[in-house]
Amino acid sequence: MTKKSTIDKPEKTISSVTTPRYCRMPEDIEKPFDPGVNPHRARLIRESAKKWANGTILHYYFFDKATDGENITLANGTSKWVKWATNEAEKNVVRAAFKHWKDVGIGLEFMEVTNRQDAEIRIGFMLGDGAWSYIGRDVLTHGADE
Repeated sequence: MTKKSTIDKPEKTISSVTTPRYCRMPEDIEKPFDPGVNPHRARLIRESAKKWANGTILHYYFFDKATDGENITLANGTSKWVKWATNEAEKNVVRAAFKHWKDVGIGLEFMEVTNRQDAEIRIGFMLGDGAWSYIGRDVLTHGADE
């Protein structure tokens, strides 16, 4: 079980809550290898490190508590709490996407859970902040409250 950090999250600056954002991947630091490792082998290790094995069942959870969110600083200098929880309509879009991916046959199954500690994938929504995601197995390096 992962303990919640007692350290406050840093404030995020957003130019405006209504400003559209775009999907992007978080910056990735390339894993270093000993100089004796064949470059082709190193490339293959890096390429497959984030992939899930076929047949994996991924458990997902939607953030839903009043404490799920973060403080953001607006362009005018004021601070505002923005929650990560959302409505059922937006959750249903995600559920439909997971069902589509399963039906396409990508080799993964998705199961919604009600306990964040049981989930490999935790999903939040933040109006005005666009969308982002950790890639593949990178989600395993983050706690249940992230």
